[in-house]
Amino acid sequence: MRIRLIKHCLIGACAAVLGLNGTQAADDPNAIDGDAIFQDYCSVCHGESGNGRSRATGGLNPSPRDFTSEAAARDLSRERMIFSVTYGRANTAMTSWQKRLSDEEIRAVVDHVRASFMGIDDSAESGQAKEENNRFDPQYMAQKMPYDLQGIPAWGKLFYGENCASCHGDKGDGKGPRSYFIMPKPRDFHHPAAQHELNRPSLFKVISEGSLHSEMPAWDKVLTHQEIAHVTEYVFDTFIENGR
Repeated sequence: MRIRLIKHCLIGACAAVLGLNGTQAADDPNAIDGDAIFQDYCSVCHGESGNGRSRATGGLNPSPRDFTSEAAARDLSRERMIFSVTYGRANTAMTSWQKRLSDEEIRAVVDHVRASFMGIDDSAESGQAKEENNRFDPQYMAQKMPYDLQGIPAWGKLFYGENCASCHGDKGDGKGPRSYFIMPKPRDFHHPAAQHELNRPSLFKVISEGSLHSEMPAWDKVLTHQEIAHVTEYVFDTFIENGR
């Protein structure tokens, strides 16, 4: 324990001198130390340098995110990272930290990762990125069905049972009979991330267009917009809205 404390002191001192710690200013003793949080909770999987290389990596599938990669800098917005740390990532080792870290601590560790490993200055975030991040905003969750459609859950339930339950399960838990042979696993609609991310517009989109690199097909090839709205309404009403 003493060695760990010394290590954190040295890391924190170096980060302050080099200006790498994006969460703790040297002149603010009350600031939350995002680096210390990362080393205590995140480095066991993501590695001390944030490159996804740790002693646990070999036993994890999929592998932990490499924050030093170009893909991470390109794909991960601050809001998405805060969302993932808060609610976890389904079918990965990334768990929800909502009950163990405060909102301030979550923001601090995300800001540390972005500044130290990804080299991102969030003050320069583009308007397009901010618009994309709106999908995690509670206001976005209240949006109605696309095309002003109204879905009928009873119709959607019949279609779901005949076509979707084999993967997503009758209970929407991602444990249908085909799920054991699929990678990545089908979406578990009861996972905290799904409960806070999925709404009518996002469900309608993925049902329509499918999901890249997964077994989720694009149903707009065989269903009308109205029929997709029926399925969307059933999934939303049954597993998302009533599952919270």
